[in-house]
Amino acid sequence: MRLPLAALALGLGTLSSAQYLDSRPVRGAWLRGDGSTLGLEVAFANLRLAGVTDVFLETFYHGVTIGAAGVFNRRYGYDYLAQAIPVAVRHGLRLHAWLETAYWQYDTTGAYNFTANPEYRVMNVATGTTGGDQNLQVFANLALPGVQTKMRNLTAQLAGYAGLWGIQTDYHRFPLDNSTSDNFPSPWSYDTVSQSLFSTAMGTNVNVTTQAARTTHSQYTNFLNWRRAQIVEAANQMRQGIVGVSGDLTFSGAIFASAMSSSAQVAKCQDWPTMASQGHLEAIVPMAYGSSTTSIGNDLTLTLAGSAGRPVWAGLAITGGATHPPVTTQLATVKSKGIESWIIFDGSWFASPTEQTTTRTWITANATQQRADLTADGEVDIRDWNSFRTLYSGSGVAYTGRADLNGDGSLTSADSLMMRKAIAENRLGARGILTDQDRTIFNGQFTGPSSGSPIPNLMNFDGDADVDLDDQRAMELVGSTGRMFFADVSLQNSGFGPARLFTFEITDASGVPIGTIQARANASGKVNVQLPGNDGYRIGLRHEHWLRKVFVVTPGTVDVPEVSMNLINGDVNGDNIVDIADYSLLAGSFTATYGSPTYLSGADLNEDLIIDIADYVILASSFSVAGEQLS
Repeated sequence: MRLPLAALALGLGTLSSAQYLDSRPVRGAWLRGDGSTLGLEVAFANLRLAGVTDVFLETFYHGVTIGAAGVFNRRYGYDYLAQAIPVAVRHGLRLHAWLETAYWQYDTTGAYNFTANPEYRVMNVATGTTGGDQNLQVFANLALPGVQTKMRNLTAQLAGYAGLWGIQTDYHRFPLDNSTSDNFPSPWSYDTVSQSLFSTAMGTNVNVTTQAARTTHSQYTNFLNWRRAQIVEAANQMRQGIVGVSGDLTFSGAIFASAMSSSAQVAKCQDWPTMASQGHLEAIVPMAYGSSTTSIGNDLTLTLAGSAGRPVWAGLAITGGATHPPVTTQLATVKSKGIESWIIFDGSWFASPTEQTTTRTWITANATQQRADLTADGEVDIRDWNSFRTLYSGSGVAYTGRADLNGDGSLTSADSLMMRKAIAENRLGARGILTDQDRTIFNGQFTGPSSGSPIPNLMNFDGDADVDLDDQRAMELVGSTGRMFFADVSLQNSGFGPARLFTFEITDASGVPIGTIQARANASGKVNVQLPGNDGYRIGLRHEHWLRKVFVVTPGTVDVPEVSMNLINGDVNGDNIVDIADYSLLAGSFTATYGSPTYLSGADLNEDLIIDIADYVILASSFSVAGEQLS
């Protein structure tokens, strides 16, 4: 239910900031696609019905990718990831590429990865063979620069996909220790390449098999720390691949909370706290797959303690062979730890309408709202900006309610920017950066005006039943980081009517044209325009049969307080002067009514659908008046 604007104006949400989220929560599900677009349509529709906002699509597993070929072989004969992204956008879902990073082979699938580079396989000191967590698996050795480079190349390739929201590394480690009775607690990476690299790092030749394999060996701790550091470096390389292409993706990591504190986890060499503290992982996802809320809670507590302030998204299990608490019990446990973001394994569980309803109902009743969701409808979109605009018109105003996004007790240009940024971060990407990739995605979702029920599409910025030009204008508005120009437009001799569209002309301070921006006013004539930057500008508005009004904007870094732009009526031919030419056109259509061949809309100056003496009087009152010039 949307709150009335009156409630907003009276101080909507005057409670403490802890009652709202300052950033977008992730409510996700891990999902393996079936290779068909139809399967995605069904799965994504189910996730949306459950209240899921983010889908982590299994993109690299068993050593092959569902994306483009090049770095790795393709699983399908086409780019399934490129097909999946626009489907996710249409269902209002943010899609992340989920990578099983070190898991490069299952049975014969992925074996090609080791044909040219057999040394890339992990080697077990106890058995002298390669392997993984279980039979038929073969892991790549993330400690090796060649393996790291290949994964960096993969993340760079994925970062180029328009509409992708993030990349998640999973299996970012060595395999389990499958034989705990042989006194080799960390048995992986005992190969000649690792030995050579470690020896170089130590400045002396080390035989890792005889000097670093058992806890009693002199080099055991050094080799363990070296391997951990290389696993960290693999995360660094993958993130560098991303940021070299896109600054608007989140690189998250699925981790084991006790990987650095439990003797049972030491074999994995997964130093995720260092990955977090050094900024290689931007969000930490502990796989809290325990069979009790105590176990789940302990994993979350441990992760929060080691996350170095990075966002924590709880990884929860519903499906699988083990028994898990009900989803609502798990979600309540997550919330009790102060965590609002989570990912559920796996998305197929939401095929059940009962489970959809269960999860969605819990979210509605218990999830903390995002502060920028001023209308409290679970969506952050241009409707929230419109609500913000009822309180703010470019001038600072004392205010302590929910719309005070930075919590300083007033509404200012800073809140204006934060409000637009919040919408962009919910619609365009993890950091809300508007790029040509976003425009490409928008163009692919464009439907044009239509009627019907609201649609969940991420490109549906205004929350109606279509993706049209109004949404495009809203996208450009929230994607702008410049100052805002606020205007109160009045049209002489005309009722304003609903949502009139204006075209503002913008020049630099000397009158050199920069471009035009369209903006739709509300029924009271309130309208806002995003400025190109912080320089001085001349802003002109000439609308239909009204003369141009020009306002000069001085250089600055804050929004331009609302100005009155009163447009004079009578310019029938649109040449920005009321003269004999306008009189002649009006006379030629005199007595014509709307729909008749001689009816001229520009001559219907009072817009009453008939051209008569009332229009003549308006023209006469403005005769010989010229509009203002931009240059």
